Amino acid sequence: LAYDNPPGSRHAKRWQDVEELLAAGICVIASVNLQYIEERREQVEKITGRTFTESVPLSFINTADEIEIVDAPPEMCLEHAGDGADGAGASPSRQRQLSELREVALLLAADVVDRQLEVYLKRNGIDQLWGAQERILVYVTPDLNGAAMVQSGQRNADRFHGELFVIHLNDPGLTTEERATLEDNLAVARQLGAQMEPLDGEDPIESIMRFARARGITQIFVGHSTRERWWDRLWGSDLDRLIRQAEGIDVRIFPH
Repeated sequence: LAYDNPPGSRHAKRWQDVEELLAAGICVIASVNLQYIEERREQVEKITGRTFTESVPLSFINTADEIEIVDAPPEMCLEHAGDGADGAGASPSRQRQLSELREVALLLAADVVDRQLEVYLKRNGIDQLWGAQERILVYVTPDLNGAAMVQSGQRNADRFHGELFVIHLNDPGLTTEERATLEDNLAVARQLGAQMEPLDGEDPIESIMRFARARGITQIFVGHSTRERWWDRLWGSDLDRLIRQAEGIDVRIFPH
């Protein structure tokens, strides 16, 4: 699927031939090796130490009606490659390479399926949280524990091979000191490679939940003061509102 066509062909790439066939209503069954998927090529090259020139864009893979991983444990691959029963003759580094490649392939398939499911839910007007990966949202404020929340969110995202989102509310009323603390927290998020977005709106809970529902968030990290105010006892705190509205989403609280 990733190979180049001969000079003078209708299209430069074979996957472009498939695009034309699909546009004509013809079903196509194709195969592609992991190292040829453009957005994963650099990652595979780092694992294998080999360079590949042909490629298929991930956006094309995402249009597949169905994706299936031809999955086999590393030991079976090594056995078929002639490294003895159960791959016993292979070096530990080669076994590790195959394990890492297998993980990349499985996560890629999960991401494609997740995108397909998201399209289906939107197309059918279904407001429900489903997903193959964790999507963690950290709501950062000028409080000092913001950096700790972001770092904890990143650790969880890494553990579950998920995505980390960091948001903050645009508040022109912040003092110079509060704005400096907020910027320090956001700097940690940038350093960790989080997806960041400022939010507008007078109601932070509404803004958080609107963002969370739109992005299919599975976990929300928020800070909360341990000092209770008298009106919180009467009408409930913002945290109470968030927990009530975040049905189907895990809410993790960081006291400060």
